[in-house]
Amino acid sequence: MTLKQKLATGLASVALTSLFFVVSPTDASATSASSTCSEVGQVGPLNNINVPLAAGDRITLSGGGTFRPPGGAVTPVTGTLIIDITAALAGTFNFSGGVAVSCITAGEAQNSSDSASNNFLELRIDTLASLDPDLTGQLLDGNGDGSNPVNVAAAGNSRSGSLAFSTSLADLQSTADVQPASVDLTDRAGSARTSAFDVWIKGKYAWARNEGQRADLGVLYLGADYRLSPDVVLGLIGQFDWIDERDRDTGSDGDGFGWMVGPYVVARLHQNLLFDARGAVGTSDNDVTTAIGAKGEFDTTRWLVKSRLTGVFSYESVTINPFAEILYIEEDRERYTDSRGLVVSGRTISLGRLKFGPRISTSFEGGDGIVVSPHLTMSGIYDFDRAGRLTQTGLSSSTDRVRAKIEGGVGVTMPGGVKVEGEAFYDGIGADQFDIYGGSLKVTVPLN
Repeated sequence: MTLKQKLATGLASVALTSLFFVVSPTDASATSASSTCSEVGQVGPLNNINVPLAAGDRITLSGGGTFRPPGGAVTPVTGTLIIDITAALAGTFNFSGGVAVSCITAGEAQNSSDSASNNFLELRIDTLASLDPDLTGQLLDGNGDGSNPVNVAAAGNSRSGSLAFSTSLADLQSTADVQPASVDLTDRAGSARTSAFDVWIKGKYAWARNEGQRADLGVLYLGADYRLSPDVVLGLIGQFDWIDERDRDTGSDGDGFGWMVGPYVVARLHQNLLFDARGAVGTSDNDVTTAIGAKGEFDTTRWLVKSRLTGVFSYESVTINPFAEILYIEEDRERYTDSRGLVVSGRTISLGRLKFGPRISTSFEGGDGIVVSPHLTMSGIYDFDRAGRLTQTGLSSSTDRVRAKIEGGVGVTMPGGVKVEGEAFYDGIGADQFDIYGGSLKVTVPLN
């Protein structure tokens, strides 16, 4: 199971073609043989071999022996020597004395930088799409149920985990039993929101470890909204995200910080139908290191749009919430030059995702004033626009365009208001070589 299958449950690397020249020992005075950096052979000694090298190529020498650069003197090889070919060094090198040489062409190195930054961005937008918040609560209850001013939840297993929190002005006011001037919300049964204006915050930190790989991500959402009527809420949401990946096996890594901001709306279109939508634009700053050690710094511009329909149907004590959600996120990577002087062209990375399914919940009394509330969610996931990674590692994504996920849990509310909620999920139904499973536990203790 790869790292990307661990965190919801690093940086992608690209295999580089290495050249090893193999010849039988010959007299150094013999006519020099020739080869090229793009040819591939087996490990062996080189004796009087000429190799034309271009600017941007990289050679690694080991095993003793000598080399002679264009117009230069014969130089002995001690230990392992790495040489990046500049424009001044470009030309035909001679290798002799049993030296072992591996070579990466400029084109391969350029592809390595391009692939590393692409994979890093694909991982991030995939993860942000998975973590994007559900905004319907801003219409129904102002982000919480009013029983606690701050809600905290933890989830994980031996190799991955997450910690999330949320709070809002509505929760704080309800907990403190504050009753400011407000619009008439008496017809919003079960709502904890008492004011037309609300400010809320949600955050999540997630991590994964898998042998030599690790990944960490944090995202913070800040929102403010105003209830125009009992059925319409308009707001503004900003998000800040940070991601850090390391892969000791390949030597590649990446990290980045980004932000987006934009409006959102939540509305009741019908007694049994809710609608929410949001859009956002922003930028990010990023650093990547490829498997061959080339470093790059680049910026992106990005944007996101999302809309969701949620049904509300009740049959006696059972509530069914069918939903359909569509999300599209895009990042435009600028052209940049890596630490080896190679120009990496700009590129657009995007993800379009459709998610749909039902959520079924109920509540019943278990005796002694205890209320038990089980729920079950089944989701179909279709990625209608995504680029395939060369190497699949990361936080929470799948190479398959279609898969399914099932989530279930139960909440137990005590007579004094203490609530304990446990959840479990399995993601990857119908997908090849992809499965994520985990659970979470949340305890809410009322302070009022």
